[in-house]
Amino acid sequence: MSERIWTDEQKDAIENRDGTLIVSAAAGSGKTSVLVERVIRRLIVCSPSSVSSSSNRLGSELRTKLKENPDSEHLQKQQMLLPSANIFTIDAFCGNLVRENFDALNIPPDFTMLDEAEGNILKRNAVSSVMDKLYDEKDPDFLNLVELLFAGRDDSSLEDNILALYEYSRAYPSPSAWLDSALKEYDPETPMKDSVMGKIIRDSSAEILDYHHDKLSFMLEELKGIPDFDKLGATSVIENEIQLNRELYSLIDAFKFDEALTKSSTYKFSTWSAKGYEKDPIVIKAKAIRDAHKKELSQDNSPLRKSLIFTDEENKEELTALRPIAKKLIEAVKLF
Repeated sequence: MSERIWTDEQKDAIENRDGTLIVSAAAGSGKTSVLVERVIRRLIVCSPSSVSSSSNRLGSELRTKLKENPDSEHLQKQQMLLPSANIFTIDAFCGNLVRENFDALNIPPDFTMLDEAEGNILKRNAVSSVMDKLYDEKDPDFLNLVELLFAGRDDSSLEDNILALYEYSRAYPSPSAWLDSALKEYDPETPMKDSVMGKIIRDSSAEILDYHHDKLSFMLEELKGIPDFDKLGATSVIENEIQLNRELYSLIDAFKFDEALTKSSTYKFSTWSAKGYEKDPIVIKAKAIRDAHKKELSQDNSPLRKSLIFTDEENKEELTALRPIAKKLIEAVKLF
């Protein structure tokens, strides 16, 4: 059996001896294997995400090690102690901790753990109560929030958003403080570069430019593979437009939307000839890709240009309108 090769991060988790360790990673990334190896090397046992899987694999590893070293009293002892080892999920660990200290916590010793299904029902009931309270207040900002997030035939979409924002905020040490800081994103005096809308415009515009840049770059390499085609000047035309794309990207990344819009509007697109290659499938595809890029930069109704038209003044108006609605959403989350 070949020895497993660990990544640097996995080796660090296995070998680290500086104190308590938390292993957090995606499903299937090897957490259990890392924890088993950590135990095998006589380090601290940490709570795995799958108790039965970890226990079984740990037992299997111990048996393998014993076959390699059958006279090891230490391994024999560890195999004997394994069934009584405290290997828990984090929920079970916390439950045991509470049961052992129920008197200090002033709770009955026969308490039960709330399962996920029951918890979801209670959450839905609670958010419905919050919605009823806000409806009764008839606050115009809340009604605007309902209208903004209303989907289908009911307001369940708003309930989903309240629950999602609540769960997200709990990832922070102080959920309430994080919610308050999130509202600052909607300050009308926030410059475009710091505003929610400015970041959305930057990211969406950059994504559009990235798409066209990749398409043009790929087709440029394809065209260069056609013998003598570059003599017609088409490749230099595409190279110039790729450079234009890079310059626009730099302007947009710096939130200079007006300059990017002006540059795309005033750029003179060159014509290119494909004489003698009109039926070549690569040339036909390249012309279609180039035309799409040209339309994106020059037509007023293109997604890119419609985004870049958004001015600082419009940003201020948008934030002024959205701030009370966002404030009401955060209030609903806090009430929940």
